[in-house]
Amino acid sequence: MGSDRRTGTPHPPSVTYRRPPLVAAVQVSRTFGAGRRAVVAVHGATCTIEPDARIAISGVSGSGKSTLLHLFAGLDQPTSGSLEWPAQDHGGAPGSYDVATVFQGASLIPSLTARENAALPLVLQGIGQGIAEDRADLALTDLGVGGFGGKLPEELSGGQAQRVAVARAVATSPRLILADEPTGQLDHRAAQRVVDVLLHTADRLGAALVVSTHDPQVAHRLVTPWRMHQGRLDTHLDEPSCRRS
Repeated sequence: MGSDRRTGTPHPPSVTYRRPPLVAAVQVSRTFGAGRRAVVAVHGATCTIEPDARIAISGVSGSGKSTLLHLFAGLDQPTSGSLEWPAQDHGGAPGSYDVATVFQGASLIPSLTARENAALPLVLQGIGQGIAEDRADLALTDLGVGGFGGKLPEELSGGQAQRVAVARAVATSPRLILADEPTGQLDHRAAQRVVDVLLHTADRLGAALVVSTHDPQVAHRLVTPWRMHQGRLDTHLDEPSCRRS
């Protein structure tokens, strides 16, 4: 411990405060069915998601990526193991608007315009329609689809619809963004635009970002690589040699 040269008074030790993780999983498993028909989708996953995480979960279709993201989001419950959200203020469970999930495919409501789709989570949160749509317009503009607010999903391209889905997910300013194969149905150029948007939005909100993908070029854009194989999560992979571009 150092001291002040003039008074000799000891300086208090410096303290570094670390924010708690958003998600903490210990030996988490999820099994569907029972007996001979039981399918283990996630087997003994142990990991943490820090507040500034940029994680890519790679793996082939059927490896358990979607189930794992659903567990992280609190949309599903583990069959065994411990799953907690230490940073949340809702009794340890994720609040409805602390976690945003971008599902595979846009999953927009066909009868609602892009603006109404993006505003829907805010309306469900109890925010007035006018204010919700104003915030939705800001999110759409930030994602480069502000001019399509009045269009129905059938009038949008795949990339435009996916960006509307991202706007819907992030309009509530979540602390954690979970994107499940968000580029799986897009060509390379559109896929890179969606990844650009996810990274930019997470940076702007100060949110963590976890993306599941089977595309190595998408995975390479995020700093931390994880891999799923037959339901098992491997978090001890070498980090990519190049930074995201």
